[in-house]
Amino acid sequence: MLTSMTDLHLQGLRIPSATLDQYLKARSRLPYRKALSQLPTPPTTVPSTTITGGGISLCQPTVSPALNSELSPPLPPPGMTRSQHFFTIATRIDARAMQISGDTEFHLFMDMRAEFGWISFKMTPKQWALATETYNTRLEEKDRANGRPETVKKHPQALLRKLGEIEVMVMNRMVKTDFKCES
Repeated sequence: MLTSMTDLHLQGLRIPSATLDQYLKARSRLPYRKALSQLPTPPTTVPSTTITGGGISLCQPTVSPALNSELSPPLPPPGMTRSQHFFTIATRIDARAMQISGDTEFHLFMDMRAEFGWISFKMTPKQWALATETYNTRLEEKDRANGRPETVKKHPQALLRKLGEIEVMVMNRMVKTDFKCES
């Protein structure tokens, strides 16, 4: 029996390149917690002057438009709640990537679950990474075919959670011998 990655290399087997590393992004500081050296220099306000007839009059100081845009809170992308937007800023992971929702995503997941025989307790982290990569590729193809401009690539955690939900539903139906289709 093979016990380590070096045994695989000694056997001459090819190991797929997908790993969970691409999904484990380093957490960075929130924008409002920047170090002092990284903070932008505040714009200066210069009083505007106007020349009228025989003299110069000073008006109210004007603030540059750059300062106004820095002070206004960023708007969440369409289809995202404020808490999802905050999660995205805090973790650098799109909150929509953490769940499988919608008919297209769900039916693709169920088709792939049946095709590849996904069972949660038999899946290794490497298999989850490969499954997620394959799922995202097929989801992009379906979205392109349906004319959707943007595809949110799913995180392995989304597939893991959805598989856990489905397995519980299947087990409950088996216990109750409820094999009727609800559609």
